[in-house]
Amino acid sequence: MFKFSIQTETAVTRLKSQVEGFEPYFQNQIKAVVKNLATSGVTETRKALRNAKTEWGKSRMSGNHYGVRFAPYGRSEGRENTGYMYDSLDSRIIPSGDTWKGIWGWSRHAEQRAPYILGQEIGFWSTGSFDPVATAATGKAQFKDGRRRWIEGAGSLFKSRDAVSRRTQAAFSAAWKQARIDFYQAGGKGDPGSYLQRRGEERLRRAFKGTSLEY
Repeated sequence: MFKFSIQTETAVTRLKSQVEGFEPYFQNQIKAVVKNLATSGVTETRKALRNAKTEWGKSRMSGNHYGVRFAPYGRSEGRENTGYMYDSLDSRIIPSGDTWKGIWGWSRHAEQRAPYILGQEIGFWSTGSFDPVATAATGKAQFKDGRRRWIEGAGSLFKSRDAVSRRTQAAFSAAWKQARIDFYQAGGKGDPGSYLQRRGEERLRRAFKGTSLEY
């Protein structure tokens, strides 16, 4: 799978909680946070794909390339030609030992069905050249072999990783606060904050392990 992943690291769960019964509330919130972050990863990736505009993308949408008209096609000026690359993005969470991992990106099935996804994401060499004569004759965009040139990739997964990373601190802080609320509403006693506060911000930094691109 071509994806990014986030994973909670359970430094908290590996240590005995000093507040009996608090841990399940905390882990429930952590699971919800990871799921939401993975979902937002899909949203940010799609946003990056639409923003990865090209000169050809503009021509494709307008149906006019340097004065040669043809039937326009595509859904945006970005990497959204047929829409499959955009629509096939997905996210999920899976247990990984005593942690949760959130994943977003393209599945192997999507990559096999549309091999162009990898090239559009990381860049590729192209020899395709717009054919104005054939295009004018048919009314549809036509191409021919031309000089070899590099086409920049969208880099949408890297951009989504950065966007999600900026949210993690606030997300895990909110999870901690909500876990406390749920714990006390259920009749829990004691101060879970006194246990984890000694770890300071480390607990949040360790809760989010840097995303990685996997093939």
